[in-house]
Amino acid sequence: MATGIVALAARGAHRQLLSEALLGLAIALYVILLVYHMTRFARRREVLRSELGTSAVFDYLTLVAAGAVIGSGLLRAGSSMFAAWALLLFSGLVWIVLTMTLLLELLALHSLHPRSELEGGWLLAVVAPQSLSILIGALAAGHGLGTAFWLAFGLWLFASMLYVPIAQLRLQRLGLAAGMLRVACSRLRSDDWILMGALAISALAGAQLIDLSNQASAHGVVHSALTVVVDAQLTVAVLFLPLLIVSELGRARFGVTFDELTAERWSTVFPLGMLSVSCRALASTMSLAALRPLADALFAVALAAWLANAVLAVSRWARHVPR
Repeated sequence: MATGIVALAARGAHRQLLSEALLGLAIALYVILLVYHMTRFARRREVLRSELGTSAVFDYLTLVAAGAVIGSGLLRAGSSMFAAWALLLFSGLVWIVLTMTLLLELLALHSLHPRSELEGGWLLAVVAPQSLSILIGALAAGHGLGTAFWLAFGLWLFASMLYVPIAQLRLQRLGLAAGMLRVACSRLRSDDWILMGALAISALAGAQLIDLSNQASAHGVVHSALTVVVDAQLTVAVLFLPLLIVSELGRARFGVTFDELTAERWSTVFPLGMLSVSCRALASTMSLAALRPLADALFAVALAAWLANAVLAVSRWARHVPR
């Protein structure tokens, strides 16, 4: 997910060679992880079943988002639409299965046990359908497919509504109230950056729907509502940025170790890259030229964060290689 979205941000910043290299790497990583999960399912099926009964089920939604992001990247690069359609069908099927599993656990069996407390990663339930909405819209662009527009719109609306209760509960767990900064910083997780990323991808999906609304003859109330909500989503996403930065600085101040600060930061890279892509999309869709410098700055930060994560990942791997 992180590598794929930075590739898209690089293409928007006119870094074509870098974008193609990152997209190729993202595809290779996606295939490796897919083979790993398939092998794990074949050999340790009972472990997978037990994980689907816990909040670990949200982690599997990364398969959906990663496939959709890569599909969008392939379309932007002018590659064959066949691969994008295949990724859409596979990611969509995985999303349906995981969503049905979540609904069964929550509504019928009441047996979804979080590993700890409600985490930022639960917002992958928002990111996954929004990524599908974006890929559907990208495939439909230029073809005047009204049905595809309404399908993408339905996914966007569902995910946008789902964001509110999950984000509200997570913010309450963080203790973001007056005088509670120390508590919030101590509870902050790297995946809490998805609070920003989920809004950013929602704004991106909405911006694409605004572009498609003319083809689908969805004017009037739908177009106006989309514009208002997308503006609000991007605004709040941008406002989350200083809050998250202050919280990260607070973690360092309140004694969080270097290893804890640098562990599993891919969930920080993805929101940064997604916010860059969203700002650039809305700069074009709504003629907001002031967003382009922000998109460029966010791309630079996302790329630096990606490089730092890559170096740390390789160094950790090298330390654990048997000698």
